Amino acid sequence: MSRLALVVALLCASVARADDPVASARRHFQAAEAAEQRGELQTAAREYKAAYDAKPHPAVLYNLASVYERLGDLAEAVGYYERYVAEKPDAADLARVRAHVRDLRARPSRVTVDSQPPGAHILVDAKPQCDAPCSFTVAGGEHDLDAELEGYERARKHIRVELGRPLPVAIVLRTRMGRLIVYTRPDGAEVSLDGVIVGTTPLDQPAPAGPHRLEVRRYGFAAVRREIVLPAGQTLEVPLALTTLGPSVGAVEVRPPRPLPPPVPDERRKVPNAQSFHFLFGGAGGFNAARADRSWGGGPVLGLQSPGQAVDVELAVLLPVPTFQFDLRWYLSVSSTLRPFLITGTAIVVEGTDSSSTSSGSMTKGTFYSYNIGAGLALDFGVISLYAQALYNYAFSSAGSGSSAPILTGMYLRL
Repeated sequence: MSRLALVVALLCASVARADDPVASARRHFQAAEAAEQRGELQTAAREYKAAYDAKPHPAVLYNLASVYERLGDLAEAVGYYERYVAEKPDAADLARVRAHVRDLRARPSRVTVDSQPPGAHILVDAKPQCDAPCSFTVAGGEHDLDAELEGYERARKHIRVELGRPLPVAIVLRTRMGRLIVYTRPDGAEVSLDGVIVGTTPLDQPAPAGPHRLEVRRYGFAAVRREIVLPAGQTLEVPLALTTLGPSVGAVEVRPPRPLPPPVPDERRKVPNAQSFHFLFGGAGGFNAARADRSWGGGPVLGLQSPGQAVDVELAVLLPVPTFQFDLRWYLSVSSTLRPFLITGTAIVVEGTDSSSTSSGSMTKGTFYSYNIGAGLALDFGVISLYAQALYNYAFSSAGSGSSAPILTGMYLRL
């Protein structure tokens, strides 16, 4: 045989051995045993899985279960032990493995209990444990967990712990309830329970069980106060005969409460002769929010305010584009410093030769008219007011029409 043929034969034999699942499983199994002896349990588990994938065998499952048990992952360990039992039902150690699985499942677990409200007394299988919030250890398996707290119904949860896994438990307790019936002669008395008004007589409604302070009042009659104890799950009837107040019983006469004095006016907002007309003088200015490059400019403002300060009529002259704006402002509030208002009006704009300085969104140069509507907010300090307003402006002329959105701020003096 030539040297080339010998090399080809050796390579083919190597490929055949590499593809042999038994040989592959043996290599991974030996690597797993070596890693396990070195204490490299994660590597051992990985190699055992590779060996099983190459050539499944129940013994590999048993070794995997043992490794995961040493790692502390009891859930994985139990899973592989049970697979081992299922794949080798005639195993000599079948009874021992099943018993070991039961022992793993029954390992004690840490249970943490939180109750709402806190302080509930916790019992497990009718044996006292602690007062929540608290933690304790119980054997694996199923248990009945009870929570008790005075004034609340007993709460129970069925829990299952296994494999040493920690278990958090949250319990919400419900208030014990009873039924309270209160009736008076005459009817219509106000009933309070622990200082809280709960209704009028005749009263029939559920209430928390336990001690309470009951108070019954009706105008013209003496108040009645009682200390009561409402039994849980039962009905308590409280009949009361109200006594009329008057000299015959030595009681103090009860009179209706006096009306409150009128509020003292805020001196900061006090305006002389507030019920007469007032002249307004100030200034305003702003810009066009729809076309930032076309400003409405600014200028003086003259106006007249109605009695009661509810309505303003104003004339504003704005430059550099000559604009004569007439507005009617209606205040939604006249009794506070912050005064929101609605506004409507019209304007006459006389543009120059440069159409880029107009206040309209699409008009050419010339004179045009506009209709304005909007809203704003005034900060009123009496004789001085600051305001800001936003308008929608629709302009029209013989050359066309357009719209804009001017934003104006201003100040005026009330004379």
